Amino acid sequence: MAALFDNSPEDNSRASSSPTGEGVVIDIGTGDGRFVSAAARANPNKFYIGVDANVTPLEKPSMKATRKPAKGGLPNAMFVQAAVEDLPEELYA
Repeated sequence: MAALFDNSPEDNSRASSSPTGEGVVIDIGTGDGRFVSAAARANPNKFYIGVDANVTPLEKPSMKATRKPAKGGLPNAMFVQAAVEDLPEELYA
């Protein structure tokens, strides 16, 4: 599921209308992680993983995700720096 999102209201509504329930969603080419962050907030029963080869745009959303939930953290989201051709073995489990 790779897509380009500019955090417009339409994009946020797509994230919040995602199916709820348990499961894992992996966003390959997540960029700055806006989709993963919005979807994780809207669907706390799913776990979201944002993957991108470029580490720079992942730094900010990764730091935000690790905060306490009361301070905007997302316990159901994580960001991984990796190329799609060389994904970490843990993502296959």
